[in-house]
Formats: sequence, structure tokens, C-alpha cells
Amino acid sequence: MGRFTMIARLLLMLSVRQMFSAALLEQFRVRASMNPATRRAYSTSRVFSGSNDDLSSLDVVLFGIGDLRTDDHEGLRKAMESASNNSISSILPIVILDQKSLSNLPGVVAHTYDTSSMIIAGLTDLKTNLQMKNLDLHVAFGGKSLSEEIQTILSGFSSDSDIRIHVCDLGDADNSMGYSPFGALKDLPDHVRVQPWSCHLREANWSDLESLPTSYSDYSKQLVSSPPQPITCEEMVDEKQSVRLNDWTNLPTAENLCRLLQSTLSIDDKRCHAEQNTGMYGTHWGGLDTNSVGESHTLALITKYAGECREDDTAFAKVPIPCTRNPKSLEHAVMTWNMRGDGGSEKEPEMNNMMAGERLNRVLLAPLMLGTVSPRRVWHTMIRKPPFFQNPTQTLVETREWHKLLAARNMRMDAQYRGKESGSFCYKYWRWQGFLCRYLESDITTSTGSVSRKEGVVLVHGFGASGTQWTKAIQSLSNTLEGYESHTQCLAPDLIGFGQSEKPPITYAGYTWEAHMSDFIKEVAVRRCEMDSFIIGGNSIGGFVSICSAANDATNNDKAVSGNGAPGTGKCNGAVLMNPAGVIQPKQDVVAIEQVAAKNGGEDLLRSVAQVTAMDKLPPCKPLPRPVARAFGTGLLTYLRPRIQEICINLYPVNPAAVDPELCANILRDSLDPGAINVMISGSKLPTARTYNEVLAADFGQSKDSSLPESTFSGPILMAQGVLDPLSDAKGRAESLATLRNGISVDQLQGGHCPHDEIPDQVAESIARWMMETREERMAMTTGDSSMIPSP
Repeated sequence: MGRFTMIARLLLMLSVRQMFSAALLEQFRVRASMNPATRRAYSTSRVFSGSNDDLSSLDVVLFGIGDLRTDDHEGLRKAMESASNNSISSILPIVILDQKSLSNLPGVVAHTYDTSSMIIAGLTDLKTNLQMKNLDLHVAFGGKSLSEEIQTILSGFSSDSDIRIHVCDLGDADNSMGYSPFGALKDLPDHVRVQPWSCHLREANWSDLESLPTSYSDYSKQLVSSPPQPITCEEMVDEKQSVRLNDWTNLPTAENLCRLLQSTLSIDDKRCHAEQNTGMYGTHWGGLDTNSVGESHTLALITKYAGECREDDTAFAKVPIPCTRNPKSLEHAVMTWNMRGDGGSEKEPEMNNMMAGERLNRVLLAPLMLGTVSPRRVWHTMIRKPPFFQNPTQTLVETREWHKLLAARNMRMDAQYRGKESGSFCYKYWRWQGFLCRYLESDITTSTGSVSRKEGVVLVHGFGASGTQWTKAIQSLSNTLEGYESHTQCLAPDLIGFGQSEKPPITYAGYTWEAHMSDFIKEVAVRRCEMDSFIIGGNSIGGFVSICSAANDATNNDKAVSGNGAPGTGKCNGAVLMNPAGVIQPKQDVVAIEQVAAKNGGEDLLRSVAQVTAMDKLPPCKPLPRPVARAFGTGLLTYLRPRIQEICINLYPVNPAAVDPELCANILRDSLDPGAINVMISGSKLPTARTYNEVLAADFGQSKDSSLPESTFSGPILMAQGVLDPLSDAKGRAESLATLRNGISVDQLQGGHCPHDEIPDQVAESIARWMMETREERMAMTTGDSSMIPSP
């Protein structure tokens, strides 16, 4: 009997093994026929306790860029409440890092590695914080699109399940950029419901955008004293209600994410590493440890600022926040020059030389964009609150909210924000270092032949103006270039601090706007608009920013100093200057300086301003005390606002009728934005600017020190100068610029300081003629090596 039992058991084991082997082989056969994403879902769809088919209720918390946190997260709170109220309800936290969404992420083209590192650092901290609630963060990595990935994941669950997807609605502007998960959730099964949530400062303001005032002064009168309190999710989830899908809980490394982005965006590895640490100094794009961007570190830092430091900048200056300076970035050099002041240091800065709260505000830019901290949490952590105290960090989140609201109103109510089908102009948005910025886009010619190249014209406005001021010139240029054998597109951005771009409480300098334009060229002109080449032009201070941007874009020397220290795209092949600001050194002045240097041995006199700045040899920064500078800026703005029309008419001597109500209304509206005063205050502490001689690699006035190369532009230049400009000797400046080197054409026009707006037809004719005359030369400049250029 014992022998019979043993034989029966052996036969049963063999039978089971054969059955198991056959099933296993069939499983492998089925998996082998699947695509990688489906195969991954198949292998993990039944690891939850019981079977996923048994789930009758599932709350999917879909995290994304903009809400990588557990604090003040309404989607997570609702999911946890559902689990608490229903014992058969389960929670699945997930983030989808798909190629399409990632390729649209702000900063991913110009700061690929740093952005990748920040995302992974934020997700690592999020994963840890979720585990403290008995939840696992699941990661879908590398798929083509979010919609495909989410459907693959949900296919592992029964169609009888009631599935809710909690996803953050970031607002109209961010959703339009293509990186928000909310905008990508389409074509879902009937049993899946999308439950959007948002984390605006004040939800009530979003419910009636049609009646939103267009000026901040009117909007601020409607505000209640403070936003709602942030919500907390401190409880834990029953482990039985936590879904865990094997193989979906491993985070990719920053290197893996960076390689995926490089492959998706065709970004050269050399360029990717050269662009590390080229953002604004004191941000996570510009020197801060990217591992410090997560929720835990950020909450601890703002708590320390508000609590231990009592929101005192001098006390906060003693808090160690390591920041690595990029020796090639002039923006970094100038910011540290401000911080050193007259005796301070980069480690313990002289806070009078910075805006109130600026050190913390720079640190918060990446966490606010990634959503590792909520604006409501930042606002309520601050102790000193309005109306008795104007807190700079609260101002930071208030101005971010205002510009998101204004953008949403524009996109819903104004046809020019909804696409070019509404007319010849279209306004769009992008983010720079987390700031919401606007730009104007217009096709001025379309290709009429076999020419497939796309040329661009990038136009930079002057002080107090915006991209809107270029509309007349763009329309005239479109009419003048009719029949031009190329698809030509025009872009006119609102610089940070101007127009309808954010006006953050930071210290501004020319290099700030150069850094802004460098990223705009890469992220928008080359990536979004697919420009094969472009010319850049500008007026007033925008003229100087544009020529410096042309020099920065030509940078391919990995040792050269430039506006932000990053390599350029090499696609800029010409520049147009219209009454530009900046210093032009006549030859006789250069000779005199060289004679003094030879006599007294002054080596610094023979160096360029860029070299002196990068080598920390500028004189100490001694601005006005903060209260005095703010009072001066406030007084100046108060004086200028009612005189906008009078001032503009003085600048338009030939055609004062061009100063129309729309121009004046736009300038006034922009000046009332929160933070507009910061540009005025920064004017009291601007460093010495580079000269045209060094930027244009002139025949005289360049540095005699070849040990530290700098960015220069050697391409063709047009100066379309309004010689009746009351602000300067415009005719003399034009003649001086023409003597710097070959390749500079000057067209003296009968106009004032803003010829592009006062006499747009004449400016358009001048530009069109110059474009035709220099086309062959310009095209030859941009047909070489493109290994450092991001491809669309």
C-alpha cells in the first residue's frame, strides 16, 4: 500500500509538472508576441492580493510634473478618503514618464541633465513619503505617450471595476504646453472616470475668468486676505487596500532618464553635459544640488526661513545652501558680485544687495514648477502676512497665480491666443526657470517653391515694452517679403520682467535677459518652431540683448564665457539693431586706454568687460539701501504711469499718431503687474556691461588677453537707425558702429527711438533688402556641423 501511494504521488507530480510547463510555455509564447509595454503589464497584472479582476473600486492617483508631493495634494486625499469609507476600494499611485510628455517639459531641451536629475530626485522623495502611508509609487517609463501607457495599465483590471483617475489640472497655459498629464487623458474606457483637481491659491478666482480684470491693481482689490489653508494627508492606508504591481515600482536613474531624453530629442551628449549648471545662479538649474529639490527638503527649508530665521534675510544668509558657480556664466559672475557687495561672500551674502527674500525665492523656483511644494503651503508657512506686511515669498506665489489666471483668461476669451487661424498673429506661453512667459508667433512668409528650410526672425523689445510692440513691423515685413522663397516665421517674446511675462522678485541684469533669450532660442525657436536658422533683432535695451544673444548662440568653445555659460545652437546667422542701447568705443578712446595701460601697467584695462567680470575684478557692488531703492522705484513708476502717452510721443517725433491708445494701455497694464518695480530697483545696481567692440569681435577694442575666450558674433549686421532719436546721438552711434568691422550695414532712417513701431514700413523695407543681400552669406553660416543643436 505504501509503495502504491508513493507511485501515485510520483505520477501526480509528473502530471502537474507537465501541466505547469505547458502553461509556462504558453505564457512565454503569448508574452513574446506582445509589445514591451503590454508585456510589462501582463507580467504584473495579478500580483495584488487576490486578483485585480476582483477589484470593484480603484482610485488611481496620477502624479505628474506639477504635483510631485503628498502634502496639500487633493487627489491623494480624495483617494485615501475613498479607501477609508469603502473597505473594498484600493489605491494605485502612479507616474508616467512617457516620451511625448517629457519632450514638452520646460527646461528639458536647454537643461536636459539638470532637469532629469531634478525629476528623479523629486520622485525619489515622493516614493519615500508614499511608503510612509503604506503606498507604493508605480512608474511607467519610456513609453511613447501617456494615453497609451495609462490604457495599458488599466487593461490589467476588470471592465467591471469602477476606476477613478485623480489628476492635477495645472491651468490652461501649462496644459497647452503638452507636459501635463491632465491634457493627455483621452479615449478612456467608459468605466474609467477622470477626476481633475487643482491647487490654485484661490479656487474662486478660476470659476469666473470672463470677469477677471486685466490689470493686477483691479484684481487685487477683489482678493480676500488669504488663500484657503493647505490640506494634509497624515493618515496611513490599510496595506490590503494598497495595489502593488511588480516591476512597476523601480525608479529609473537620472542617467537613464537623461539618455531617454537625449534619444527622443536628438540631443548630443557633449552638449547635454556642457549645459549643466547654466541656469540662473542660486536655482536648481544654476548650481544648487538637484537632490535638494524634493518635498521633504523644501518644506524643511521654508519652515526654517519662517520659523528659526523669522523671515529675516540676514539670519537666513547664515543658513548653508551650497551652490556651485559656473565659471563660464556671466550671469553667475554678476549675481555673486551682487552677493559679495562690499565685504560679503557667496556663502554668507550681503543681503542688502539682493531683493527681499530673493535667496529663498530662487531656491523655490524648481520645487514650485515640479510641484514638490504647493503655493498654498508656501503662502501659509510665512508668518508675517498682509495687509500689514508685504512678504516677498508670498508675492512670488501671488504673481505666479496672477499670470496663470491672466493666461487662462486670454486663452479662453481672445482668439489670438487660440491659434493662427484667428489671424496673422498668435500668442503662446512657455516657462523659463519655472516662470510663465508669453511670446508672439507669426508666419511672415510660406515656402512657394522646393525650398524646405525654415528661417526665423526673433525680435526683442525694449525697456517697458513687450512683444506686442512688434506687430506693425511684422505685418509690414510680411507684406514686403511676399514671394520670398522660404518659410519664414517670426517670434517676439516678452522678456522676463516685462510684458505679460512674470515679474519675479529677483535681481535683474543684462545677463539675466541673455540667459532668458538663450533658452528661448533652444526651447521655442529651434525645438518648438523647428527653425533651421534665424536672425535676431531688437530695439533699445532689446537691441543690446539681441546682439549679445547672437554672440552667445555662436558659442562653441567649451572654455568661453558667455551670458549663461552654455553652448549655443549655431543657428543665428544675422542681427538687426534698431536704436540699440550699449557702449560703442571709438578707436581714439581705445588707443588712449592702451597708452595708459602701457604706461601704468594696467592689465585689467586691456581685458574685456566679460573677462573682468568672470575674473571677479569688477569694483565692489554698493547699491542704494533696499528701502531707499524701493522708494525711488515706486516714486519713478508713479511719476511715469500718467505720462506714458507724453513720453512715447516724444520718442516718436516723425509719426506721433503711432502712439495709439492700445500701445499706452499695454505699457500701463504691464507696469501694474506685481514685481514690475523690481526691474526699476535693479537699475540702481547694474554692473558694467560688455562693449560692442568685444561682442562683435571688432578690429579694435577687443581684449589683449587670449587666455579667457568669450562669446562673439562675426556674422552680418544691419543697423536700421532712427536718427531723430531724442535719447542719444543716434546718427553718431550708427556711424561709430559701422567702423568696428566689416559686415556691418547702416541704414539711417527718419524716425525716433522706436522706428519699428513709428515707421514700420521703412524698417521692414530695410530689413527685407538686407535679408536678400546677405542671404547667401547667412545660409553658408548655418550649413555646417549641427552636433550641438537640438533636433525636433
